[in-house]
Amino acid sequence: MSHGNSAGLPIPYKYESLLAETLFSQLLRVPSPAHKPVAYAALMVDLCKLLPTFPRSMSACVRECFARCDSLLVSGFPFRRTSMPRMLC
Repeated sequence: MSHGNSAGLPIPYKYESLLAETLFSQLLRVPSPAHKPVAYAALMVDLCKLLPTFPRSMSACVRECFARCDSLLVSGFPFRRTSMPRMLC
């Protein structure tokens, strides 16, 4: 039973945001992702081709990561904007 989505998944709601958040959470998993980062990148590229609204959901995740850049923890110490090159945050 398909509800009109491109992937043919039987999900009655827009799931692209949940999918994007899940992929990013696994990619940014500490201390290391379960799979090589290139696997997540390839999956995201394929999803962008398959689902027309996925790029918008993915860009929202990227914007949120940059918005929270000051509060992220890296290797056990606070990640501060003043200690990083200006172009990263």
